[in-house]
Amino acid sequence: MADRKKSGNRQHRQKDVAGSPAVGHGSGTSPEPATAPSARPAGYVIWVTLAVLLGLAAAIAWWVARPVAPAASPEVPAATSRAAYVDNRQCLDCHQEQAGQWQQSHHSRAMAAPTAESVLGNFDNAEFRHRGIASRFYKRDGKFMVRTDGPDGKLADYEVAYAFGVSPLQQYLIALPGGRLQALQIAWDVEQQRWFHLLPKESARPGDVLHWTGRYQTANTMCIACHTTAYEKRYDATSGQFDSRWKEPNVSCQSCHGPGGHHVQWADSFKAGKVRPDQAGENRGLSVSLKAGDAGKQVDVCAGCHSRRSDLSALAVPGEPLLDHYLPVLLSEGLYHADGQQLDEVYVDGSYRQSKMYQKGVACSNCHNPHTCLLYTSPSPRDGLLSRMPSSA
Repeated sequence: MADRKKSGNRQHRQKDVAGSPAVGHGSGTSPEPATAPSARPAGYVIWVTLAVLLGLAAAIAWWVARPVAPAASPEVPAATSRAAYVDNRQCLDCHQEQAGQWQQSHHSRAMAAPTAESVLGNFDNAEFRHRGIASRFYKRDGKFMVRTDGPDGKLADYEVAYAFGVSPLQQYLIALPGGRLQALQIAWDVEQQRWFHLLPKESARPGDVLHWTGRYQTANTMCIACHTTAYEKRYDATSGQFDSRWKEPNVSCQSCHGPGGHHVQWADSFKAGKVRPDQAGENRGLSVSLKAGDAGKQVDVCAGCHSRRSDLSALAVPGEPLLDHYLPVLLSEGLYHADGQQLDEVYVDGSYRQSKMYQKGVACSNCHNPHTCLLYTSPSPRDGLLSRMPSSA
């Protein structure tokens, strides 16, 4: 009996194990059969994916197109216009004292059309011989002429286009094809009153860069910029031609004071009783103030020409930083003596910047009258030389 009861219990437990899970086992409730998950159709998944992507696209489009208030920014000053160059006679008419001084200076006669007043050389059939070439200087129909060897090596007659410089020598520019102005190498010695050759030891023949018709003697690239006002080289590298231009054929007021257009407007408005306001960096409409007591700025204005340098820009404007437009040469062997003094044609600036005067704030105009270009003498009609020196000197 006992054996049968144990056997029945084992069979009952085995039946429970083999049946459904024991949820509610012994509680009187019947367990629910387990069901397998049904598979989603492929089309359903695709449509859901597309719906999600469309939703994202719509959200991005809304974000991009939403109205956005402009971000606060600092106030930007109104754009300023660069002053134009004016006819130099406008300067001379108003500033007559300075005009009288300037008209006697080397600056005013740095370059000029050939006239009986501007040409200092002997053009009365004067002859000069160099390396077997006899050059003749004469006049024809009121024009100043030179008969000398041309680019082909043959003697030809050339008209002088410009008298160049005034002292201690004067050169003459000849116009050749391609807009080139060539500096004749035979120059007039103003002090000795004679013709002489600038390169007496050279025997440069036509075709040589050192011949007066060669590239090294093209005044458009070598000289004219510092003998004119607002010079523009206008060289076309493709054709090899020049279309050079300038505002004044000399070193005029605006070469140092800067373009005078705004100053003329200021002067006219002053006369009318309603003064034109200056733009940033201007003083009475001028971009250069040479009375500010800043020796560095004044020397930078002068050094645009009174230095040996290379050009970095097509048009330098007075008053702008020197190094924005020029690359001055260093104190190199062959150009300077070992102590820094001038050896070759370096045009003062490099040596002057090494001096104690410059370091103490002495500017060019402390010693030179800026309009006559002459040294002040003491005593003078103006204050003595020492009174013009800065207190630091």
